[in-house]
Amino acid sequence: MKPVLGAVMSGAIGPGRGLLGINIQGRHNPKQKESYRYEPGDGVLEFANREDQSDVRDGTDYSANGELAFPVGTGDLKLTGFVVHTDRTESETSREYEDLTSVDPADLTVLTPQFEDISQDNYTLAAAITQKMFGGETGFSGDFTRFSEDVVSTEVETEYDPYPDVDDFGGTRTFSDTVDRAWSLRIDHKHPIGMATLEIGADYNNKKRDGDIAEAEIDSPGDAYPDPEPVTGGFYTIEEERIDPFAMVSGTSGAFSWEAGMRYEHTTSKIVDRVTDISGKADYGFILPSGHIRFQLNDQDRISLSAVRTVRRPNFDSLAPVLLEEEPIDESDFLGNPDLKPENAWGFDIGYERRLGARGVSGVNFFYRDISDLIELTSTGEVSSSGDGLVFQPRNVGNGQVWGVEFDFSAPLTVIGLPNTGLFLNYSWLNSSLTDPVDGRDRRFNDQAKSVLNVGFIHDVPEWGASFGTSYRKQGSAFSQVQGETVKTTYGGDLEVFVEKRFGEHFTLRLTGSNLLDAHKDEVFNKWDTIADQLSGDVDALDEFERETEKAGPVFQLVGRVSF
Repeated sequence: MKPVLGAVMSGAIGPGRGLLGINIQGRHNPKQKESYRYEPGDGVLEFANREDQSDVRDGTDYSANGELAFPVGTGDLKLTGFVVHTDRTESETSREYEDLTSVDPADLTVLTPQFEDISQDNYTLAAAITQKMFGGETGFSGDFTRFSEDVVSTEVETEYDPYPDVDDFGGTRTFSDTVDRAWSLRIDHKHPIGMATLEIGADYNNKKRDGDIAEAEIDSPGDAYPDPEPVTGGFYTIEEERIDPFAMVSGTSGAFSWEAGMRYEHTTSKIVDRVTDISGKADYGFILPSGHIRFQLNDQDRISLSAVRTVRRPNFDSLAPVLLEEEPIDESDFLGNPDLKPENAWGFDIGYERRLGARGVSGVNFFYRDISDLIELTSTGEVSSSGDGLVFQPRNVGNGQVWGVEFDFSAPLTVIGLPNTGLFLNYSWLNSSLTDPVDGRDRRFNDQAKSVLNVGFIHDVPEWGASFGTSYRKQGSAFSQVQGETVKTTYGGDLEVFVEKRFGEHFTLRLTGSNLLDAHKDEVFNKWDTIADQLSGDVDALDEFERETEKAGPVFQLVGRVSF
């Protein structure tokens, strides 16, 4: 049972307006996992062990936001602020057995409890002002964001031979402190030019992270943890600075509306290992043109075309030069890559949209992206610290393409006599192409779902002052291949249902049930010791075969809203 509490108030303050809101959101997310591992033997796969794992994440978010807007000179000044504090714990217990179904302690081979205590603080302060000047409108804005996270993680692994005789023992306590700070400034000016509008300006962004990761280890039960020491690359600083000037012209002429723009993004970054003083630098710039055209065929139909170049920089988690054990998944390790290059892509879209009556719309959009320096999580080929997994690292794996089609529909069912029933549907089909760095064959992007479906309806009953509805989400399967491992992932469907009742003009009660189908996430792992074994296709060449199932169970939420 977790609380949800929120309040918001707004009103006039002198010549301006103000808004203040607070929110408390409780979260509880329990998951159960089962893994079955097999090893090759004489052309068949023989059972090796089973792992049962419980993973419970419990926490509370406390947030507040405020806004103040009032006229200044020939324009407006807006001040905003946002703050969030999170307390969260993650409790995970793993038990490995030598039997397919037994939970008898006599069959227990490994017991691994893990506990994380997480505290996060995040706040943003922003200001923006607009003024009429130089024959147009000029805007100035700036914001500052700070995010800090403190995590204390304790993991203890005990091996038995047999239970309760301890064969091996190890405990690790990790202290992770991260502070992110970001400054952003912007100036822009809009000026009419005949039937068009010119907008010019520049953005400045500065982001900095200080990361401190240290750990302490024990090798006997009951021992006290010693003072922690920095992990490899664990004390680091990353700073990124960007200057992005831009210009855009937009206008409308009859049935045509259009936009054409150019943006130059220049980035400098520096990564420093504060223990060894080893540093790395990057300096790069991209010219990013864009163009958009919309053609109104008639009152109901519209066609849109666009072409744009974009850039995606590596996130700081990927750049940090640190080796993290048991990340991103159990038994595997994660090694950051300070030498990552940014992805850049040319994108092309063509879409058709049709209005259906007064409130309905349907549309279809085709898209294509040509990507350079694609970033994927890859295997280094090294065995992880657990001895049962791999060391993964984000790398630029080459150039690739992704394409697909998206269909949208949303409209009341007035045509069949149900004006108070709204139906919505969204379906996306995706495909991609990349030369695999392991076997040189063409494949899809790793972990890319083949399709995503969202469908549902909402029905309003005015005479009862009530409404109800449902939505269903289904994600297609995904595949991943890295050196030493392939993974196929399938997902169950997520069904959500709600019922809402209005009492008078001011009070509403809403009951929502999520994940009512108790959807499973199922993964199949094939693992090899060498690339030659991986390319052989021989069952006996496998090092391990594993099936894993994860489920979280349904969630119910009851929320009352009152306005006055």
